[in-house]
Amino acid sequence: MPDAAPPSARDVALRWDGRSLQLLDQTLLPFREEWLTLHGAQDTAEAIRRLAVRGAPLIGIAAAYGLAMEIARQPGLGPLERGAQAVSYTH
Repeated sequence: MPDAAPPSARDVALRWDGRSLQLLDQTLLPFREEWLTLHGAQDTAEAIRRLAVRGAPLIGIAAAYGLAMEIARQPGLGPLERGAQAVSYTH
């Protein structure tokens, strides 16, 4: 079986620049391609809640990045717990 080709830029639903996460807003597909820029647990949880992020693997990855951004901005147990609560109660 041949090796799978690496994903092209058009095949990727998220981008990370080291400070913020960009997610393809899946509520607009297939008619428009728009990227959301997220900076922490709260806006990431909101994107998950409104179904801009779909599919269990991508939801888990986005939630992990949201939590990581939160902790990078405010290191400590309190921000970690609040961020974890935000991304885990997205129903």
